[in-house]
Amino acid sequence: MEMRQKFQYQSLTSPPNPPPPPPLPPPSSRRRLRAPSSICFRSCFRQVNGYVRSSCVCRWVCKTIFVRPPQTTKEMAKRLIPLFNRVLVEKITPPSKTTARILLPEKTSKLNSGKVVAVGPGFHDREGKLVPVTVKEGDTVLLPEYGGTEVKLGEKELSRLGSLEPGKYFSVSSLCDEMEGKVISNGGEDHRMSKQVKGNGKEASLLNSETKRLSLNFLFNQEPQLVRTGTARALYRHYSSQHHTADVKHKLLGSIPKFVKIVEVGPRDGLQNEKEIVPTYVKVELIKMLASSGLPVVEATSFVSPKWVPQLADAKDVMSAIQGIGHSRFPVLTPNIKGFEAAMAAGAKEVAVFAAASESFSKSNINCSIEDSLARYRDVALAAKNHTVPIRGYISCVVGCPVEGAVPPSKVAYVAEELYKMGCAEISLGDTIGVGTPGTVVPMLEAVLEVVPVEKLAVHFHDTYGQALSNILLSLQMGISVVDSSISGLGGCPYAKGASGNVATEDVVYMLNGLGVKTNVDLGKLISAGDYICKHLGRPSGSKAAIALRRTFASKL
Repeated sequence: MEMRQKFQYQSLTSPPNPPPPPPLPPPSSRRRLRAPSSICFRSCFRQVNGYVRSSCVCRWVCKTIFVRPPQTTKEMAKRLIPLFNRVLVEKITPPSKTTARILLPEKTSKLNSGKVVAVGPGFHDREGKLVPVTVKEGDTVLLPEYGGTEVKLGEKELSRLGSLEPGKYFSVSSLCDEMEGKVISNGGEDHRMSKQVKGNGKEASLLNSETKRLSLNFLFNQEPQLVRTGTARALYRHYSSQHHTADVKHKLLGSIPKFVKIVEVGPRDGLQNEKEIVPTYVKVELIKMLASSGLPVVEATSFVSPKWVPQLADAKDVMSAIQGIGHSRFPVLTPNIKGFEAAMAAGAKEVAVFAAASESFSKSNINCSIEDSLARYRDVALAAKNHTVPIRGYISCVVGCPVEGAVPPSKVAYVAEELYKMGCAEISLGDTIGVGTPGTVVPMLEAVLEVVPVEKLAVHFHDTYGQALSNILLSLQMGISVVDSSISGLGGCPYAKGASGNVATEDVVYMLNGLGVKTNVDLGKLISAGDYICKHLGRPSGSKAAIALRRTFASKL
C-alpha cells in the first residue's frame, strides 16, 4: 500500500437497506475521478449490503488510504458523490511558540490539527432519515493519533476468514491488503481481538457488535506531512498553538461561553490572611503587574477596620497609588456605610459587599446575622446608586460552612435574590472552605439560577480539596462567564479554619486557554506577577501551571 499523498479519505459502513443513492455525477466528473479512484479501490473490498451503483465509491468500504489526486482535490472531493458522512481534512502544522512568547512542550507543539476542506451531506439511518454531518467546511479539527476506518464484516466475510480460534493468528489479506489479527477470547457472539499491522507493530482493541458482526478498526502509523481523517460523529477539537487555545466542540462542552471575565482577588482576598504585613509598595507593584497582564478586574483592597484585618490598613494609600493605572477596574470591599464613605473619599469607582449563606459564619466573619448584614448592605447599595457606583455582592459558604457543615441551596438562593433586588450588578458565589464538588455545586447553582439571571453571577472557588477547576468547568457549562481567582493561589479566610487559598489565576487561565475560551490575559505576565509576590512572601507558588511552565521553560519565561 502506497502512502504517497497529502490527502486521505475515510468512510463508514453504509447502513442496511439504504435508500436509493443519488444519481452519478456527469460523465466529465467521472472521468476526472477515474485516476484517483482506481488507486483508492485497490485498498477496498466489496460490501455485502452496500449501495448498488457500479463504479460508485458508495459501494465500497474504504480502509485508511493515501492517494495522489491532482491539485483540484477540494473541488474533486465535492464532486465525489456521495461523500456520506465522510470529511476531507488538510493537515496544519502549528508553530511551537505562543503569542505570550512561551514555548510549548515538544509533544504539544506537534498536535495534529487540520482544516476541513470538504464535507458530505450525511448518511441515512435505519428509518431512512438523513443524519447530517456536524462538521462544517473551514472548521479546524484536532485529529486522532491514528487514522482508520471501522469495518463491519458480514457472514460471507467471516466465512472467508475461516475458524476464529483464540490465540491463532489469521490473515485478512483477502479482504484488506496485508492485515492480520489475533483472537483473544471467543465467547459466543462476542469476539474480543487484537490485531497487528505487518511492519509497524502497533496494536489496537477490536470489539464485536451484538449481531455476530466482527468490527475491525484498522490503524496505521502516522506519516509526517500526511492528513489524518476523522468522522463527523467523533469528538473534534480546534487547536491553535499560536494563541495557545483549543476550542473543544463537543456536546458536553458546547454551552461554555466564548469569553470569560477573570476577577483577580489576590491583592485583597489573597493577602488579607497574611500574618506578616506586606509593604504598601509591594501591593501596588503587584496590582500594576496584574493589570498589565490584561486582567479586566483586580480587586485592590478593603476598607474594613484595621482591628479586624490589619493587613489592609493601608487601603487609602494603595488606592491613591493605583489611580490611572491601565484599563483595569479596581473595586474595593466595603462592609458597611462607613467603609463605603472612606472608599469614595479614596477615589474608588466600584465597591463590593460581603454576605454569607451560613448564620454561624456570618456572625464570626462580620459579627452580625444574615438579616442584619443584608440591612447594612441595602444602605450601602442605596449610597452606591446615588453615587452611580457599581456594586458587587459576595456570598460565602455557598456549599459548606466550617461550623454548620452542608449549606442548603435554598439559603444561598435567598441571599442571592436579596442582593440582586438591592441592586448588585454582579453576585459572586464563594465556596469559602473549598468542600464543593460538581455533585454539590450543581444543585446550588440550579437554585440560584431560578432567582438571579445567569449573566449576573460569578463563581469563587477555593482549592482546599483540589476541586476548584472541576467546579469552575461545571459552572461554565451552566452558562456562568465570570470567575474569581487569586494570583498563585494566595488566600484563605481568617474566620474559616483550614481553608486554603483561592484557585490560582494561572491555573484558571491555562484551563480556559485549553478550552478555547478567550480571557485576553497574558499567561506569561501572570506567572511573572506570581513570582514577584511569592518572592516577597517567601513561599512557593500555589499554581501548578506556573510551576510546570517555569520548570519546563526556565530560560524562556
